[in-house]
Amino acid sequence: MELSETDKVIQTRINSIIPLLNERQNRIYVGAEAYSIGWGGITKIHQLSGVNRQTIAAGIKEISQANKQEFENVKIRKKGGGRKNEIEKHPELLEEIKEIVSPHTMGDPEKPLIWCSKSIRKIQEVLVKKDYKISHETIRKCLGILGFSLQSNKKTKEGGCHPDRD
Repeated sequence: MELSETDKVIQTRINSIIPLLNERQNRIYVGAEAYSIGWGGITKIHQLSGVNRQTIAAGIKEISQANKQEFENVKIRKKGGGRKNEIEKHPELLEEIKEIVSPHTMGDPEKPLIWCSKSIRKIQEVLVKKDYKISHETIRKCLGILGFSLQSNKKTKEGGCHPDRD
């Protein structure tokens, strides 16, 4: 039997994915392929993959009966897995950053908007000299936690002009 171009694409996809799946995933996958084809899908997938027709039908049934809430709460990884962020590893980091930027802090003291004239990369250089392995992105996040606003470089006149002043 000569396969059409579409059938060849489906067969290649099935043959490349099936070896990577366990039995349940395999059943659901071939069921989804057959379901997407519609009428005659079970027969077509059976011919292209060699998977038993009953297995394909069971996969379609499993997909149609699946309760989405059942799968929403299923986690693959354990809670708390992954790398700890730098603030958790070094609780003193926020104080270190605050100490570095305090001489370079600007803004109206009566308004909540404050910023630092020292660049994030310069702050990173100082922290690297203090033996911290930290990225500029982490420093940006820490500055946000400390209440700093990201401002572009421009000249500022602090204090402004008061109307009672000559």
